[in-house]
Amino acid sequence: MELVNSISELQALNAGPLAVSATVEAITPLVINIAKFNKMRDVGVYFR
Repeated sequence: MELVNSISELQALNAGPLAVSATVEAITPLVINIAKFNKMRDVGVYFR
């Protein structure tokens, strides 16, 4: 995270343990498709 944060345009986020990485990675194409097919920008996911 320190390496990513050292680049001014990037911000690292702690998404939890490595065990949840597959879930986080699977959401990415969903968000991209939602944005693409609905002509949206800056689409994201908020977890509580």
